[in-house]
Order: sequence, then C-alpha cells, then structure tokens
Amino acid sequence: MQLVLEGKVPDTGTWGQYKSQAEEFICSCIQKGGKNVKKTPGGLLWFLEWDGLQYVATASLVAAAYGNYLSANHASIHCAGVTVQPTDLFHLAQSQELTHLSKVIVTFLTKSINNAWGLPVNV
Repeated sequence: MQLVLEGKVPDTGTWGQYKSQAEEFICSCIQKGGKNVKKTPGGLLWFLEWDGLQYVATASLVAAAYGNYLSANHASIHCAGVTVQPTDLFHLAQSQELTHLSKVIVTFLTKSINNAWGLPVNV
C-alpha cells in the first residue's frame, strides 16, 4: 500500500486496474458510484448481513489513506461524473468511525448495566 500512496506504481496494466477498482469501491462507499453500498438508517455502511464491522473499518481505513494520498498530491477522483475531493473521503471515514464507536459504547453500557443490576435495557 505504501508504494501506491507514494505514487510509485504505474497507472496502467494490473496496477491501473487495482487503482480503478479501489476508486470504484470508494465511490460506492461515498454514495457516488454506479452501485452504492447500502447504509443502515443510522448511516453505517452495510455490506453483508453477518459481516460485523470489519468491512466498515476497512472502508474507513481505505478512505482515510486514499484521502491522504489525494491531498498530498493535490488530486481528486471522479465518481460517475462528479469530482470527489479528499475532504469527502475524510468525512466518510470520520462518520463511519463515529457511528461505529457510538454503537460499541451503547452495546458496552447496555451489557454493563444488565450485568451489574440485572435491568432489562432495550438498545
């Protein structure tokens, strides 16, 4: 990944295909692609029913890392005719991690309350 972020891989051939697919994935995550990733009512990316949060964490990492790459190179990407700036990728990463963190906190507190006092708490 470091070589990609440093711009040391060509934009053609196999590496060009990887870059194109990565940008398509990012566009889908920020809801500006041809086939967007679904979101929960709370705004969390929703890949598969039983995937947990590993895909959300990975998508956030990819968005933040690629946003850094674009920012350092004063570049942007194009998603279905729309120009996407690095700040859009940072916003995606931040919103997903905040939503993810809030779900973890609510789950932890709910379990703590249930274990400590035996109170039923609906989340």
